[in-house]
Amino acid sequence: MSKARVERNIYRGPAKPELGGVSLVFPVRNESFMIEMTLRNYSSELQSRIADFELIVAEDGSTDDTKSVWSG
Repeated sequence: MSKARVERNIYRGPAKPELGGVSLVFPVRNESFMIEMTLRNYSSELQSRIADFELIVAEDGSTDDTKSVWSG
């Protein structure tokens, strides 16, 4: 009787993974008190890790000054 040969292929990934472009979408509504700090924190963390990224803010009818805070 022959013994079956069992092979296990384990994918370990590249030694240093390189991420492509990344888009993060932030749905916001009445977030003027948090949106600036949130975007700043995400931006600073991503800059050290990913060369190509974008932060997208999807504003949904805020009644406060959310749009003016993050748009400039």
